[in-house]
Amino acid sequence: MHKRIRKCLISLMLIFFMSINTMNVYAEGQYQETLAVSGFSQAAKAASGAWFVAEISPVSYRFYTIPVKEAGEIKVIINGLTKKNKVTVGLESDYKSVKDVKAEKPNAVFYVKNPDNYVLSISNYSHNTIQLSYSFTKKENQGGNSFSKAAALKKGLKKNGIFGFDTLVNKKQYYKLKIAKEELVKLKVKKGNSCSSKDTMCVQVYKANDKKHPVTWGYIYEGQSSATLYIRNSENYRTKPGTYYVVASKMYRDSSFDYSLTWLK
Repeated sequence: MHKRIRKCLISLMLIFFMSINTMNVYAEGQYQETLAVSGFSQAAKAASGAWFVAEISPVSYRFYTIPVKEAGEIKVIINGLTKKNKVTVGLESDYKSVKDVKAEKPNAVFYVKNPDNYVLSISNYSHNTIQLSYSFTKKENQGGNSFSKAAALKKGLKKNGIFGFDTLVNKKQYYKLKIAKEELVKLKVKKGNSCSSKDTMCVQVYKANDKKHPVTWGYIYEGQSSATLYIRNSENYRTKPGTYYVVASKMYRDSSFDYSLTWLK
């Protein structure tokens, strides 16, 4: 009886130590992976470029840390997929954006607005070993964050902005233009697209003496690369003299994109 109890205790102790050892090995491997990708990310902060990250075996999950110090575009590229397989790519900080990547279009694009340590998650549901790489491209953000801090928009010059998936819907970007005499003001808006199907941008124009009711407005939808907005509030279907504010915003929480705004000559 005592021998049986002793054997049971020894078996339990062996299982316990083996489980601790397994946990330590797993944690160490995950930690090393995270450090390796962080090293690549440090280079991405300084200049645009692409970096190979890792090979990921079939039916497995990986997490990587990408420290970012400025607004920009993160493009995740997956190689090795066949047509019937897919990989799920997620990027998160306080909020998570997720994209299913397939062989026909093996990448996922995320725009990030704020400096942060972003977590890239890869779920390889395929039966293939895949190769993961990513690129980082710095993006300018020249819009002001309120009416009082609106960036000056001058005729013929372009301003650039970005809305990250981490940008709240109520965080708008502001520009100001002054019309000395009656003319037709034409605003050219160009927009990039992320991997979201909801990359809808709203542009509203207000006169300085009424910041609650827009003079005109328009939308640019996912897949639509550019549009021109005309300000027609005079009796001659042109623009009255005065100071105007152009307010850019995104419509959905999980969308992200960069854009440019030009007052055409």
